[in-house]
Amino acid sequence: MILNQIGQHRCVWIREQLIKRI
Repeated sequence: MILNQIGQHRCVWIREQLIKRI
């Protein structure tokens, strides 16, 4: 369960990075 939480957080971080890039 903890791993899943970290994975979700990373996905959000990557999404924010992509939005900032664009």
